[in-house]
Amino acid sequence: MNKTTGLTNKEIENLAIKFVKTKYPNAKSMPHGSGYDLEIGGKIVEVKGTASDKYKQNIFFSRSKEHDVWLNNKEKYWLFRVFNVGSQNIELVEISGRDIEPIKDPRWRIKINRP
Repeated sequence: MNKTTGLTNKEIENLAIKFVKTKYPNAKSMPHGSGYDLEIGGKIVEVKGTASDKYKQNIFFSRSKEHDVWLNNKEKYWLFRVFNVGSQNIELVEISGRDIEPIKDPRWRIKINRP
């Protein structure tokens, strides 16, 4: 349970996906176990939500299936990082599969290129 929001990790995940769907109404949900959450206009999208607002939080856990999907689909794979889940300041950062660097399964190091 998140100390700030009182939300469970599953609730944060569900709210993050719901937020992405408000930005992309044509997003198609994928069945559990697919290794990714959504398909959006030819993109394979994994959604990772956090209640944190810290962009420097660039290491997080992933499932091995998510890692395999990324490894086999780097050109059309996207990671949508949703920050501040559970607050009024929710923010979406879209990261191309080409900008993801795995350290060791099941963890990824990601680069967020911000202007």
